[in-house]
Order: sequence, then C-alpha cells, then structure tokens
Amino acid sequence: MRAELAPGRSDAFSDGGTSMAGGDPTKEARGLIDGGMNDEFASLSRGRMHFVTAGRGGGIVLLHGWPGLWFDYRHVLPRAARIGRCIAPDFYGFGDSDALTGDPVHAADEKSFARDILELLDWVGSDDVVVVGHDIGSAVGPALARLAPQRIRGLVLMNPTHPHIGDKRYTPDAQREAWYQAFHLLPVAEQLIDGKRRCVELYLTHFYEHWAGHNRIAPEELEFVIDAYARPGAFTSSIWWYRARAARRTQHETPTPIEIPTIALWGDRDPMRPLDHQEGFERAFPRSESRVLTGVGHFVPAESAAAVVEAIAELL
Repeated sequence: MRAELAPGRSDAFSDGGTSMAGGDPTKEARGLIDGGMNDEFASLSRGRMHFVTAGRGGGIVLLHGWPGLWFDYRHVLPRAARIGRCIAPDFYGFGDSDALTGDPVHAADEKSFARDILELLDWVGSDDVVVVGHDIGSAVGPALARLAPQRIRGLVLMNPTHPHIGDKRYTPDAQREAWYQAFHLLPVAEQLIDGKRRCVELYLTHFYEHWAGHNRIAPEELEFVIDAYARPGAFTSSIWWYRARAARRTQHETPTPIEIPTIALWGDRDPMRPLDHQEGFERAFPRSESRVLTGVGHFVPAESAAAVVEAIAELL
C-alpha cells in the first residue's frame, strides 16, 4: 500500500552545539531539545554503549544513520516521548559509544549491530518495542526483527534498503550518487579526513546539503554532528560499516521475509534512494505500507519528524 503525505515541518530546536572533544556534548545537545531527555551508558559485551532516553510507556528504539548518531532523532524525541519511552543509542564506533575493535567485516555489519541493540534492550528491560530505522538503522532494524521477532512490535523504516533493490543500485545515476561508498573502502579516506576538523566539515556538509529536501539542517545542528565526527578516530570508525557492508554484499544472501507490521517512509527527494527503489519492498516486508513524503530528502527524522511519530504511534 502506498500513500502520499506532506512532510510537516518539525519543531525548531536549533540552538547550541559543542565539541565532543571537550565538555559534555550530550548535555549541550540536550539544550537543542525541550527537556525530559537523559543520556545513559550501558556496559555490554562489546563495551560501553551510549544512549539517550526520553518519555514513558511502550518502547520506541531509534536507530541512526551515517553521517549521524543518536542526534539524528533530535526532532523526533520530544514528540515521540509523549507517546512512549524512547531509546536512541549510538552504535559502537559512533558518537559516545566505545570504538569498534577487530575485523570490520564481522564487527560492523547489521547482524553485529542488531545483537548489540538486543543486548541493550535486555539491559534496559524493554520488550515489545517499535524499532525505527534511518539509513544504517534501516538495515539494522530488520536484522533485529529477524534475530528476535517476538520482541519487535513493529518497524518504521525510512528510505530503507531491502534485498530486492537488485541491479537498480548499479545504474549510472545510482553509481554517481554512491561514489562515497567505494571511497570509504580505501585507506586514503581515513588518511585524508580522520581527525582533521576542516576536512570533516567540508565532507559531511556536502551530504547534509546534497541529500536534503526542502528542510535543511540548521547550522548549529550541523556543527554538533561535525564536532562528533572530528574527534580523532571517529570518522574511521564510522566507515567500518561500509567495509562490512561491501564484504557481506558479495555473499548474495536473500533473507527471509519479515512478517512484522512495517511502515516505510520514502522521501521523494532522496538522491540515494529514489522512489523506484520501493519496487520489491513488499516482498521483503509482506505486512508493510509505504508512504511517500513530498519534498523530503534523505534525512527523514529531521525533515519530517511529525510523519515519523505518526507512524510510530500507529504501531505502538
């Protein structure tokens, strides 16, 4: 099923931003959101995982993307906290969670991240949750649903990847947009960018401008993201995801369909996931509904927070 929705401008929370290299960055980020938010750490098997919580009631797990961290949901959190208990983690290797170790292929793929999130749910004592996934999170969310379907009430996936995109990702237009994924496989990527704040700023600003729809990130918000990625080692750790993803893609796995209620939100201005990538989504998610968000680009949680929270509320 497919529906057309207007994006609905999210509330404006656009003050602040600070360097993660000094002070308390999450405390500063809390200033961008109107109260009621807590930052916490869980000691899990792979190290300390940072996560932000807000609200009470049914569980809502918010999984971020690249180039992002929990802060991807800064506009969703104040709204979603009114209807449930939000948990917004940083994956390992991102934000204030511990860095990854070992082989990227096994340490940074969606199955590894899904196991981490399941362990976090054990830590916080949450079951029967709605899982919300953006970018990386749109792959980790389904992996979590396959790992523990009895604990997942529903999925909200934004501009999601899925197994039936097929050769569409290899068209000339798609490859022009996906150049950075090949770049991230090269050692020169981290050599040129990691730990160099101006390089991080130029690089990430390109994506936040090029991938956005009508509603673009506020300068103060972008500053916060840049500070997080400018710490030594942070950029390198973040691109382990792409190295794991490239290796896994050669295995040509076709996962079993997910029979959990799913709402997919597709921004019609996302150059990385054009609307023809919807084709086949219903085969991977037979109990799904797709909704097109007019004027929305890649950053759905920031660009159309109201639509995200509406979808969450329907599945809670």
